[in-house]
Amino acid sequence: MPGLSPKWKTPSPLLTESANMDDQIGAMALALDNIAKDLTQNILANRPAAGKIGRYYYATDYSILFRDNGTAWTLASQAHLITAPDPLPSNPDDGMIVDYLADPTLGIVWRFKYRAAAISAYKWEFRGNGPAVLSIAAAQVTTTSTTYTTLAGGPSIDIPLAGEWLFEYGAHMMAPDAAGGVSSMSPDISSAGVPTDNDAVYQDQQLYYYPISGYLQSQQMNMSSRERKSVISTSRPITVYYRSYAVGRTSYYQDRWIKATPVRVG
Repeated sequence: MPGLSPKWKTPSPLLTESANMDDQIGAMALALDNIAKDLTQNILANRPAAGKIGRYYYATDYSILFRDNGTAWTLASQAHLITAPDPLPSNPDDGMIVDYLADPTLGIVWRFKYRAAAISAYKWEFRGNGPAVLSIAAAQVTTTSTTYTTLAGGPSIDIPLAGEWLFEYGAHMMAPDAAGGVSSMSPDISSAGVPTDNDAVYQDQQLYYYPISGYLQSQQMNMSSRERKSVISTSRPITVYYRSYAVGRTSYYQDRWIKATPVRVG
């Protein structure tokens, strides 16, 4: 009677018996041929009970690969969940997929796929799976500053990962002056510092108001918005700045918002 291995029940000669090479090696070969293969496959309903660690099963009807951990079947390959501000894997393989929990409170989860051939220093490409980061400040605020300044409520958002980001921002902007003018808003999406006038890096959003001669006009309210792609070299807050158009004149802002969506990160 041959001995049986504890895990796979592979037959082998006992030390107390004389080995019959033909019979026992033949039995071992047949046993290994039945278990030493890539995987077992069939429909999910026919998957055997778990209990043999290291065994694989491929569900042909759902194209899912499972691994037996000794007590239960688990997905053999699935996106790893990373919680901000933890970093992405430092040595990823091409095609690796991760889920990034950007905001646990709102349940914002981003899916990234590593693409080594990406023409960018940032190789983790955004594949969706969740909304962008959004911040809204509804209250009306004003400024008479002719240089960019922050105002109560921001809005401000936290960028958790360095990379290429798409920013969208806007507000109801009002220049309540019959002489006309310009009101501006801009997020600090460059490492150069606070936004400045006509700064192509920041792409400020402006409301131009010039009254037409012969008409009585005292103010203009407009919903303005802009979209801008920028590289954020480190995780940090992004805040919206504002300025008025002339000394002593007040610009009004209401329902301010800013949204950020990752494009590629790393």
